[in-house]
Amino acid sequence: GPGQDAAAGAYVDGATWARLAAAGVAGDAAIAGADAATALAAVDALVRTGPTGLNHADLMLLHRR
Repeated sequence: GPGQDAAAGAYVDGATWARLAAAGVAGDAAIAGADAATALAAVDALVRTGPTGLNHADLMLLHRR
C-alpha cells in the first residue's frame, strides 16, 4: 500500500493478531505473502520516523510479564 515502504518498523504485541482480525485483515495471508506492512498499516502499528540517513537492520524485542 502507499507509504508502507517508508516504515521503519512496527509496534507488535500480544493483541496485534486480534486487532488484525477485528480490522478484517487476514494475518496468515499477510505472512504468507510477505506483506506485513500493509497488514500492520491497517491497524496503525507501523513506525514512521522519517529519513534518518542510516541503513541499519536493527531488531529490538521486549518481553514483559
